[in-house]
Amino acid sequence: MEIVYDQPAVAMGWRPPVLVVWWKQAPTLPAAIQVNERGSKIMQAHPGGSIFIVLTSADHGAPERAAANALGQATRALEKHILAHAFVIEGQGLKAGAIRATVKTLQSLTRVIFPWTIASTTEEGILWVARKAKFLSEEEAQVVLADVKAMKAAAKG
Repeated sequence: MEIVYDQPAVAMGWRPPVLVVWWKQAPTLPAAIQVNERGSKIMQAHPGGSIFIVLTSADHGAPERAAANALGQATRALEKHILAHAFVIEGQGLKAGAIRATVKTLQSLTRVIFPWTIASTTEEGILWVARKAKFLSEEEAQVVLADVKAMKAAAKG
């Protein structure tokens, strides 16, 4: 996976057709703008469509309102370029479950045209793309999963 953007708050990796956005901290508006610009260029340059995987943690708390709005608008604007979307909100317990349930409800109301899931682990989200959405083979999903684990391990130093 090519790391196409890496900052203290967020990292992006690209292994065609998969774009991974890993929020290391709660999204801020400046970081959201950078992610939107870079992600848009990558997705629009890939004519076959992209699989969009977002990783975050329930421990980060809610993003800034402006950042959340910017990210939502960009996703809607790129809708025709997204084959499938896995939103991974890592965390255990009641708080994490409540956050996932809330995001799932909000996502249901947006009526996007691509298949999507809200997952609790990176493995669950990426394997969903292969097993349920069927946009990756199981082997390709395992490679992407290994890439994401390596990306996270490199950030921890």
